[in-house]
Amino acid sequence: MKEFKELLEEQGFSNVSTYIQSGNIILSSELTQKQIEKDIKHIIEKAYGYVVPVQVYKKNEIKAIIDNNPFLKSDTFDPKSIYFVMCNQKLSDEQIMVIHENKHATPKHIKWFKNTIYLYTNKGYSNNKIDNNLIEKKLNIQATARNLRTMLKMAEM
Repeated sequence: MKEFKELLEEQGFSNVSTYIQSGNIILSSELTQKQIEKDIKHIIEKAYGYVVPVQVYKKNEIKAIIDNNPFLKSDTFDPKSIYFVMCNQKLSDEQIMVIHENKHATPKHIKWFKNTIYLYTNKGYSNNKIDNNLIEKKLNIQATARNLRTMLKMAEM
């Protein structure tokens, strides 16, 4: 990530920092979110030869995503089992129904707000039947998943 951080700085982004090796980047820019997404996508493709989806959020948006998580409002949920799937668009009622119609989706363990699906899984994310790949495939969207710990760290950076 150090090399990527330097690439971003060379392209004019400032205050660049990274968190773990999963593409979590904090930076400053005068560009719009859509322009930042486009520029970073281009930088990755040019430098590494990969075409990957990029999602950009403002710090207050990350905080709002965390604050709207219904599982955090209950004492009965283990924070280590809370996950966020952030989609590249607001979810329609039809898309939500597709997820809820999945035999592994239980209303108690899957909630949503705007473009975020909140998951609670006591089996761990990698053992969960409702995951980022299923969501992207079934809803024909781009999405990225993070655990609560990563989201809280990103909000404080």
